Amino acid sequence: MSTVEFAQCLREVRWVRGDENVRQIEREAGSQGDRYVFFKDGSLYKALEIRIGAEAGADEPDGALRTCSRSFPVLCVPEPEVPYRTLDLLSEQVTLIDTDQGLQYVERQDYLVYLLTCRDWNVDWIRLLLHSIPMGLIVCDRSRRVVNYNAKALRMLKKSEADSLNMASIFGEQVLSQVVDRGEFVFNQVYMREGLLADFAPLQDHDGSISGLVVVLQDLPHIEEMAMELDKVKNLNRDLHAVLASLCDELFVIDPDGVVIRASQSKIITANHAAGSDPVGRNFFSDEAFSDLPTDVVRLVIGQKRRISMEWESGHGVHILFEANPVLDESGRLVRVVVTLRDITETSKLKKELKEVQSQSVRYKRELEALRSRLAPERDPLVWASTAMDQVMRQVERVSQYPSTILLLGESGVGKEVIARAIHERSPRRERPFVKINCAAIPESLLESELFGYTRGAFTGANAQGKMGLFEQGDGGIVFLDEISEIPLSLQAKLLRVIQEKEVYPVGGVHPRQLDVQIIAATNRNLREMVESGQFREDLYYRLNVIPIEIPPLRHRPEDISLLALHFLQELTRKYERELRWGKGALESLRRYNWPGNVRELRNVVERLVVTCDSDVIEAVHVESMLPARRGPVKVSAIDDIMPLREATEMVEDQLILLAMRRYHSTTKAARVLGVSQSTVSRKFQKAIQRFPDLW
Repeated sequence: MSTVEFAQCLREVRWVRGDENVRQIEREAGSQGDRYVFFKDGSLYKALEIRIGAEAGADEPDGALRTCSRSFPVLCVPEPEVPYRTLDLLSEQVTLIDTDQGLQYVERQDYLVYLLTCRDWNVDWIRLLLHSIPMGLIVCDRSRRVVNYNAKALRMLKKSEADSLNMASIFGEQVLSQVVDRGEFVFNQVYMREGLLADFAPLQDHDGSISGLVVVLQDLPHIEEMAMELDKVKNLNRDLHAVLASLCDELFVIDPDGVVIRASQSKIITANHAAGSDPVGRNFFSDEAFSDLPTDVVRLVIGQKRRISMEWESGHGVHILFEANPVLDESGRLVRVVVTLRDITETSKLKKELKEVQSQSVRYKRELEALRSRLAPERDPLVWASTAMDQVMRQVERVSQYPSTILLLGESGVGKEVIARAIHERSPRRERPFVKINCAAIPESLLESELFGYTRGAFTGANAQGKMGLFEQGDGGIVFLDEISEIPLSLQAKLLRVIQEKEVYPVGGVHPRQLDVQIIAATNRNLREMVESGQFREDLYYRLNVIPIEIPPLRHRPEDISLLALHFLQELTRKYERELRWGKGALESLRRYNWPGNVRELRNVVERLVVTCDSDVIEAVHVESMLPARRGPVKVSAIDDIMPLREATEMVEDQLILLAMRRYHSTTKAARVLGVSQSTVSRKFQKAIQRFPDLW
């Protein structure tokens, strides 16, 4: 380091005492051109910065200069250590230097000029610093001689060494004189031949004299690229503003401290904003403009770095879809939170109305299904009018919505399969298979392979590819096990596993196959008695008897006989292309019959009548000829114990009506013989059948 040249950067220190008047110090420093005065506060050196203004103080009539003062600690560096502490000097406004002549001080700009113009220096890293700057730098003295430069400048000027640089011929003497002689800054000078853009700045010493100049060079193509990039950024920014302006949602971009960086022009919720005010720069968590918003949700997003979306209702009754999305950088650090607000008040209203309409639609659908069930298609002749059957169908409507196991009980022919299909059609599994398995119709030797399937080569004569069992065919749907009481004990354990574990083992297989089936079982036998006699497994019985449904026999619901007869006649005449109708007394004859075969027997009788009847009207005589021979005359049971007179009278009355109807087969004739009206006989006859079914 050149001691002589460095000494020219140093200035004498002006010391002040703590009790001196600050105003006086400022006047004296200003009159002598000092910018700083120094004092010692204990072991710490401090500087008082004197900034001299250009206007006279209004409160000082003598025209003293208006001043502003600021004190701060300063660094003190021994002169021999200066070359090693260059960065410390460049980081301070002013530094005290401990020289042989005592304490002096140097300002940062003077030291920087010294580093750039020093011709006798050995601080190599300063030169390396200059060479690392991406722009060309040239430092000249007053005589236009180059005293410092970087390699970038030589490459840009297409020169191999600094001695070949003639500043006047390259940049023109006029510009150089303007900078060096008049101390002016000259920017954006274009030199097309070299393809350069140059900026010129004077170098001033601490006494204000100009000691040289600095030239900063940039490539025009590089500048053009930067300009194009800047245009792209401007266009993107313009597009972003256009997008934000056109958004229907209200949007905020927030930094991790909650300060709003960007915002859309929509004002959906934050109506607290003053008219025309801009939310940018406000704090999302503390500003009153956002007091109606769930700001705690945004705090949670910042803390957990995860997206949160919620429906929220403001204090003004506005329904909002509130979303907060975290934006993370490559290292996973949260840098932004994007908050969007969407007014869904109308959507919520429409959703509520839609829900009401859907609920109403469900009600209408159920009512329509109830009406259709009265006039069901051929494969589902669900026709009834009796109270007993109405209770059964109400139970079917309820249980069909759940996948529980159902056990259908009732005599043969009451329509257990029809009820099972009705449950399937009303259940959520209606689009999946309905598989009927008649356990009594499949030979015992084949029952296991039919139910559960078998693997390839499971037994002699087996299909080479194996076979899927009926349970697998019903996967996702309903399997109807008719005549479940006929399944052999050897298979009941496997069936129990299917119901309990929802899996089957094919014959010859070692790995189970998972199933999702609902089981509906049916029987006309008393399973409880079979369990007691050892013919049926007790655990399987309890697995099947989850929801039992008892289907009453046809003789216990005589109100349904006429309705079913009309339905079957309509169905069968359409099938056989005949025109038939019921004649007077025919339906009454059907109602008088006991129907031990239930609905199945009734349909068979109607079909027989449709096929064999010669006339277009089915009369009572035709019906009587189709029904089995009557039993012997009804024996009126004797009263062998004391009972209320009214009850005894009703018992005898019912038995007399049954006797008359068995003999005359007509309510009109029976009424004439008994001496009562036809309507009385008809009404009491239905009650008598229910009280004494064995006598009819």
